[in-house]
Amino acid sequence: MVLGLDESDLGTEIRAVAKDLGLRVQADPEPQRNRFIRSDQYSFIRVGVPALAMKGGYEPDTKEAEIARKWIAERYHAPSDDLDQPIDLSAAATYIEVVKTVALRIADRRDRPTWNDDSFFKRFERVSVHRPEPGRAPPGPLRTTFSRSARRPGYPIPPRRRSSSGASRSRRDAARTGRPTRACRPDSRR
Repeated sequence: MVLGLDESDLGTEIRAVAKDLGLRVQADPEPQRNRFIRSDQYSFIRVGVPALAMKGGYEPDTKEAEIARKWIAERYHAPSDDLDQPIDLSAAATYIEVVKTVALRIADRRDRPTWNDDSFFKRFERVSVHRPEPGRAPPGPLRTTFSRSARRPGYPIPPRRRSSSGASRSRRDAARTGRPTRACRPDSRR
């Protein structure tokens, strides 16, 4: 099961790898659970980087679906969610091969992954200020800025750190050296 399968061109990559390995790709059978935005890769998505999340899949109304439902109800994020559970080592090895092959295909691409035009998450895409010519490396680090549509309520841009002369640095220096600095002395005026 691949979460985010149809959100970016990464879906094409995972489909090609699965075809080469003789596997079937399945989109999220329960999209109403919003697992794509409740997984670890969402930190990348929020800053405009296309990502996928791969999970063990199952067909609805099967023995495997019942096992998954029971595991979520009884073990997911519970003390019994430990290494004593049965593990299908062959399936784990196949999963690792898929992840490795997809990662290598993406790393070897000339272009960066992109969101599909109809994806809800395209709004988080960063707008590049300096785009290199096709086939040429950029002269330095690629500078990016947020597009205006990427700023969403609930995800504020973090404040800048205090300058080197600010009180927070003085307190750190005092703690490190054991000597109070002017900003930390009780008789100092701020």
